[in-house]
Amino acid sequence: MDDPYRLLITHAEHWAAKTRRPLDPELLETALSLRDSHDQRPGTSWPAGSVAELMTVRWPGHGPLDPPDVDSLVATLETFWRFLRATGRMASGSAEVKALTREAVRSTATMRERLSDPAAYGASKSLLAFGREIGISLDDVESVEDANARFAAVVEAWNALPQEERFARSPGPAGAGSKASAQLTEAANELLAGVDLTAYAAAHGMVDPDDDDDEEAIPVQDPRVVAAQVRRSGFQQRIHALVKWIGPAGRAVTQTGVLRPAVAREAIDELGLDDWMRTHLGGEPPTWRSAGEHLGLDRLYLAAVQAGLVEVRSTRVVAAAERVLDDQEWVLMGIGALVVARDRGEYAAPSASLLGVLLGLEFGESRTAEDLVAWWRRAPGNPYAGLRTDRLDAEQATAFAETLDSLSEAAVRWTLGYWRDTGIIHEERGRLHVTELGLDFTRILIRLHDLEEAGAFDDD
Repeated sequence: MDDPYRLLITHAEHWAAKTRRPLDPELLETALSLRDSHDQRPGTSWPAGSVAELMTVRWPGHGPLDPPDVDSLVATLETFWRFLRATGRMASGSAEVKALTREAVRSTATMRERLSDPAAYGASKSLLAFGREIGISLDDVESVEDANARFAAVVEAWNALPQEERFARSPGPAGAGSKASAQLTEAANELLAGVDLTAYAAAHGMVDPDDDDDEEAIPVQDPRVVAAQVRRSGFQQRIHALVKWIGPAGRAVTQTGVLRPAVAREAIDELGLDDWMRTHLGGEPPTWRSAGEHLGLDRLYLAAVQAGLVEVRSTRVVAAAERVLDDQEWVLMGIGALVVARDRGEYAAPSASLLGVLLGLEFGESRTAEDLVAWWRRAPGNPYAGLRTDRLDAEQATAFAETLDSLSEAAVRWTLGYWRDTGIIHEERGRLHVTELGLDFTRILIRLHDLEEAGAFDDD
């Protein structure tokens, strides 16, 4: 039974026994785990529509291969909802028990249909179903090595299929991953086409309006080129190395869904992530207690989760089935990972410095790290550039200016180190330039910056 809901399910079992109501703890555990992993919805939150989502999308797409007893599932959920209401655990905004039960009953016919429809399966479930079809099941594995060997055999057989058959067997949009992934994909498609880099640079004084060449808009880059840069980047290669290390048998996670400390230490050692932090960030890795506190590991793990390369379940995280991606899918996955890296690194250096570095290299005269340090110190987007010293005496003003110089330089150098392995900037003979992947990512950064300035991501 999963850690986050073990106690809750145990209490529900005791309540069901006292009130003589039906409750299957395994069905309930699966239901809560599916909602938590794919929709980030707590087990106590049941707004209108969430039951149909669970029964007709999440369970068919990501639940066990063997279909559940749908009537028992409905009865178990109704008992659980009554338990939540009776004990005051039901979250605010949840529908009434009667309404939830009606929604469940209305969803039963569709659920039964979709449970047997491969088009409704997610990527991992599709591969597991194929494995069972060819006589390779993961239901009775005896060890991690056994699970990995069987999964590798399934993948090998899958890849041996003709391309047309693989496409025909691949999950459709109904079996797609989490809502977060779908929203990012939709946003990235919109953003790549919606931001004029040259116009933005001109509006911020980085392009000479009298220079006709500079006024030409920079087009969205060729996805074949960008996809190749994504695949070659050390960042993506480490993400996929982590996924391979996690494997189909999975690794243990905590209640918050991150790797357990001992497991995290194995991953850090296996992937050389302490060395990465020393080399790229210029210092010893700080002490950490939770895997989420290790920057080198966490940015890989979060990117893998967001891309659907791994699935966080009850007590384990498991590698999802490997999919064949076209170039545009590689671009979107790569940009999604970069967005995750941006958010994860925000605490150390504001994302404004990343945008400034990219725009300074593309539209300014900066070509080296030293150029960028000097340019960024006075750049309009630098939060340290506008701080005034005119009310300080000469000695105080000099000391304060030196502090601002140091902070500004540290932000640039940390930014260059942190992003060095991502493929957005290329260095050759000490000279830096923005790659095609970097140009497309800059569009995303600009749009995210505008949305954040407008408060689009503020909590209601």
